[in-house]
Amino acid sequence: MFKVSELSYSYGQHQVLHNLSFELSPGEIAILAGRNGAGKSTLLRCLAGWSKPEIGGIYLDDRLLFQEQSPQDPDIIFVPDVPDFYDELTIWEHLRLISSIYHVADWEEEADNLLVAFELEDAATAFPFSLSRGMRQKLALIMALIVRPKVLFLDEPFGPLDINATMTVWQQLNMLKAYGSYILLSSHTLPEGSQADRYLLMQRQQVRVIDETQFDSMSALLNYDDSTDEDANPDEDANLDEEADDA
Repeated sequence: MFKVSELSYSYGQHQVLHNLSFELSPGEIAILAGRNGAGKSTLLRCLAGWSKPEIGGIYLDDRLLFQEQSPQDPDIIFVPDVPDFYDELTIWEHLRLISSIYHVADWEEEADNLLVAFELEDAATAFPFSLSRGMRQKLALIMALIVRPKVLFLDEPFGPLDINATMTVWQQLNMLKAYGSYILLSSHTLPEGSQADRYLLMQRQQVRVIDETQFDSMSALLNYDDSTDEDANPDEDANLDEEADDA
């Protein structure tokens, strides 16, 4: 089980996450949904060990993560909304590097398969600076998928992708799901062809778990059962975390 317990995080005097708790199950694809500025990126960065929460614990199989001597965990891969690359390395060299770091066996075959799946096989010798935003996003996703991580966090992964690439992502995530991985991805729109097992809705610095998965639009999801929250304030939701430029 991946467990988040009473997590809080602030940018200066601006609190983004407050006493937030939820759990993820193995072999599950969950979507972290919410308006722009709701704090989704901040939460993912905390879960991946990229940002340190003020209080609270993050656990994987009852193991407390991100102790001071180990700020990041090898079981977790996080793809931010704007991934970085080494300009001096080609696509293929990036895959070789990440495979070496994570000790991926038979990585060349898996790299070939993923490049074909994402239609990048003809660009294997290209450098990141020469790629379109969509191609760079594909490279970041391939680098994450080739590792087959136990925990995968994706921040707005579908933004620059066309429909074919989006469906390829879902196919690959379902394959990773079959290995029992924990998968959480953020989105401020309803992803095309969504195959999520459940949604985590970010509102008012908290996460609400929604097991219903059939929604016609993101608006329907964002307002799901909202009438039960007497203190609901949509304007506040829309403005949360703007100071952090968080999506």
